[in-house]
Amino acid sequence: MSINSAAFVACRVPRDRTRGDRHVAAGINPAAVDQSCRVSRDRAGGDGHGAGAGNAAGGELVPQDPNDESTSVLLERIKAEREAQAPARKKTKTRTRSTEVKEESSRASTKSEAPEEVPSNNESKRDADEHTVVPIDETDRDDVMAIVRDVFEEYEELDRDDAIHEVSHKLGYKRTGSQIRDILSDDIRTAMRRDILYSDNGMYRLGCQSIDDYKRDELIKYLLSAMGRTWWEQQDAIREATRHLGFRRTGKKIQQAFESAINSAIRRDLLERDEQSLRRL
Repeated sequence: MSINSAAFVACRVPRDRTRGDRHVAAGINPAAVDQSCRVSRDRAGGDGHGAGAGNAAGGELVPQDPNDESTSVLLERIKAEREAQAPARKKTKTRTRSTEVKEESSRASTKSEAPEEVPSNNESKRDADEHTVVPIDETDRDDVMAIVRDVFEEYEELDRDDAIHEVSHKLGYKRTGSQIRDILSDDIRTAMRRDILYSDNGMYRLGCQSIDDYKRDELIKYLLSAMGRTWWEQQDAIREATRHLGFRRTGKKIQQAFESAINSAIRRDLLERDEQSLRRL
C-alpha cells in the first residue's frame, strides 16, 4: 500500500526560497514535479480533494493506482531532463608548475643555442656603454693582467682564440668584436713578456703562478717598468708593481720580495731614495 497520487498533489514539495525559484529542495526540478502532480490530479479526478485525498489527509493508506508513474521512473526522467538542460562543460587545459618549468627550460635552451654575433669596431664600445662596462680601449691594462691570471687559474691551457674569448667574457662583454679581439691579443703578448703566460705549441699556460716564481732581477725589471720616471712613495711603487704582474693584492710575501728587490736596485744605482720616496735613475 502507498499514498495515492492525489494525496501527493496535496503535499507538493515547497520551493527553496533561500536559493531562488531555479532550485528546489533535494535538487528536484520544480517544473517536472508540478507537471507530474497535475497529471496525477487529473487522473484522480476533480481538483484532488476527493475521497482519496481525504483518506490520505486522515493518515489512511489507499490502494496504489496502477496507472501512476513509478517513483524510479519519475526520478530517472527528472534526472535526464536536468542533464539535458545543463550546459556542456568546456574542457580547459590545466597549467601546472611542471608545465611552466618545461616551457622555461625550452626557452632557455633555445636562447643558449642562438649563435653569437660578432660586432663591428664601434659596436664593442656601444655594447660596453649600454651595460656600464668600461670600453676596451679605456680599460686599465694592469686590470686585464689580473683577469688573464683569473682565466688561466681556471683553465689549465687555452689557445689564443679561447683565451681572448674568456678574458672578454670576464671583462663583461657579451660579444667579441674585432676591436676587442685586437686589443686583447696585444694583452696576451704583454702577459707573456711579463712571464704571466708562456706558450707551448700554440697553447697558452700560466707562467709564474706566485711571486716566488720570479727571480730578484726579474722583480727589479718589472718594478722599474711599472714606476716609469716619476717619484713614488715606496709602498705605492710596490702596489703598482704588484698590479703590473697581475696580482690583485699585496700580501706579506709580495711585500718582502719587492722590498728586497728595491734595496738591491738602490745598491746598483738603478733607484734613488729620498726618505720614503723612490725614483728610477
